[in-house]
Amino acid sequence: MNTVNPVSVPRRHDLDALRAFAMLLGIALHAALSFFPFPWAVQDTQLNDGFGIFFVAVHGFRMPLFFLVSGYFTAMLWRKRGLAALVTHRTKRILIPCLLGLVTIIPLLEMASEWGILRTYVTTKRQQPDGTHPDALFASIISGDTHSVLRELEDGTDVNIADPASGATPLIAAAVHGNVDVTKLLLERGADPNGRGRDGGTALHAAAFLGHSDVVETLIAGGAEAGTPNNEGHRPLDSARAPMDITRLIADLIGITIDEDDVRDGRSLIIPLLTKALIDDPDSSLPAAIRMGSLDAVRKRLDGGADPNEPDQQHGVTPLAWASMAGEREITELLLDRGADINGSNRDGSTALHGAAFLGRAEITELLIKRGADARATNHKRETALDSSRADREIVRFIARLLNLPFKEKTFETGQEACRVLLRSQKRNGLEKDKPALVTFLKKDMLGAYLELIYSETLQLGDKGAKSEHDDEEPFHLVATPVFHHLWFLWFLCWMVPIFAVFALLANITGWKCPPAWLMLSPVRFVWLLPLTLIPQWFMGINSLGFGPDTSVGLIPQPHILLYYGMFFGFGALYFDCDDPKGRLGRWWWIALPLALFVILPFGLESLASRDKRLLHSTIQLTYTWMMTFGMIGFFHWLLRKEIKIVRYLSDSSYWLYLTHLPLVITGQVWIREWQTPAIWKFSLLCLTVTFLLLFTYQMFVRYTPIGTLLNGPRHWPKATGKLPVANGAAGQTPE
Repeated sequence: MNTVNPVSVPRRHDLDALRAFAMLLGIALHAALSFFPFPWAVQDTQLNDGFGIFFVAVHGFRMPLFFLVSGYFTAMLWRKRGLAALVTHRTKRILIPCLLGLVTIIPLLEMASEWGILRTYVTTKRQQPDGTHPDALFASIISGDTHSVLRELEDGTDVNIADPASGATPLIAAAVHGNVDVTKLLLERGADPNGRGRDGGTALHAAAFLGHSDVVETLIAGGAEAGTPNNEGHRPLDSARAPMDITRLIADLIGITIDEDDVRDGRSLIIPLLTKALIDDPDSSLPAAIRMGSLDAVRKRLDGGADPNEPDQQHGVTPLAWASMAGEREITELLLDRGADINGSNRDGSTALHGAAFLGRAEITELLIKRGADARATNHKRETALDSSRADREIVRFIARLLNLPFKEKTFETGQEACRVLLRSQKRNGLEKDKPALVTFLKKDMLGAYLELIYSETLQLGDKGAKSEHDDEEPFHLVATPVFHHLWFLWFLCWMVPIFAVFALLANITGWKCPPAWLMLSPVRFVWLLPLTLIPQWFMGINSLGFGPDTSVGLIPQPHILLYYGMFFGFGALYFDCDDPKGRLGRWWWIALPLALFVILPFGLESLASRDKRLLHSTIQLTYTWMMTFGMIGFFHWLLRKEIKIVRYLSDSSYWLYLTHLPLVITGQVWIREWQTPAIWKFSLLCLTVTFLLLFTYQMFVRYTPIGTLLNGPRHWPKATGKLPVANGAAGQTPE
């Protein structure tokens, strides 16, 4: 790289503002997630598909652009102050805030997300101002006063009346509160043991969920059906296996106190009761037996003449697909032995192999391949099982929760990667009968050692889909366990700066110089940039919207994702030495931006329908990303060549705003969720309110405090001039 005279380095006010714009755009990006169908913590009542297009358009270029600008300012700081100053500066401005965020911002984000999920998907009970329930019968049930309950019934109150607030029947209310005497009384007075609440759940669901074993026994004896599903297809046995964190949060939400040990003890008694009831129930279906994980129940249904290939009526999923998605190896083998069609399709055209790959069931995937599953089979969207294995974590978690399937948070991504290795092996090389397919292929794969490590960990932890309420207590996984959430970009920078430092040392020693300016600044750059970035892009999965780069939030970044963003960072570092005061890099912005947004983006979204054309789809995505990146650089160079105080202030504050915005955004999404107001107005109000509040906190509690010094360097209260103080540094840039 060329030696630059420190005095000759002009400040790029346009890139300062562009870096801030990329951060602030993240607030709008996350605010939009609740306004279109997306697996997000909060789903608004007013949806608009236009926000999905907005999300895709922004997500496709925002973070690559940020890393490019960050690389530019990293090289600038190195040239102006030297390598030691660079490392010290980045430690203060990036590493320390990242670590502090892990113990402050991330816990708040997780709390807000859990609250948002419950407020979105759980119907809460409305109460009167004095805290009592609006109906005297329900008030008596909640208090456990059998005499008052009897009096209300004798006065003519319907024993099956629905609570106008919660939609629960009296029997459900008694089950929720564990009142066995009231439960018996209601059953004796004619209460429907299978009466449904607003969510389709029964009293048996409620009692099983909260671990009231004596109530469960009473309900079963009174005629409650263990195989009755609620509106989401969950049976009481599924409720008895619900994660404890969800149980605790829902209990808090509906205003009851639980003892977690008592709930666990109760469930340990309930699960055998419900399992036996399901096995003995002649009307219980084969899919129901599979989903409860009982090999004996499945065998009994098959012995009784159940068709191993008949899909269930609610979801249109075959028994083999249910077993594969649940990770039930023994049941899968039994179904295959009893004649299940290994390539039988679900309602959407997918097969059991699609389902196993989608949920990262590596052991089941290998079993199906060995037994002859067709890895080339496509569903109605022309997606293969390999495509399914690239599904985004959030959409898989959402579907798994919807279907009440076990989702192994800690091993999901490693399981999916192992499935991809197996499926690629099947496609390229076939299977060797005398060796495990995965082991055979790993010896040839360039990422073999890495994948073998993570795959072995997946199998060691077990991939049998055990439906334990302690699934969330699995061992910490360095790659797959989400740690950094939206702070992942800081962690990536913590990896990139040391790598850059090694490069800088080698550049100093060898005297290596930047490539010719024409290679960097002319359209020729696309000739080498697209093939280079296509390498990591090829290994990326398909996120829930199918367009845009992946992220990695674990302690160890996924190599191909780190390489992808590292290439943008590296280009920005090389760009610094090209000496481009006239902005030649983005001089065709007025053509690039419209072309990318109105031609390439629609073409890319259309190509999602043919994901089997992987090369075409990946090339379109990269073309959009690079054109938007260069176009935005050119646009901001045209717009902001000189310093503007307010823009400089926003640039300075953007670091704080982005770090802290998500808990506030989710909280706001929850509060406005029920408003019967057009989505665009709610979205606008949310963005403006969050930005205003965070700007206020920045000015009053951050800018001139140790926190502000940590993020941006020291600041001093301005004199009474009426002017905004000049800002100097922020994340991804160098101070003056």
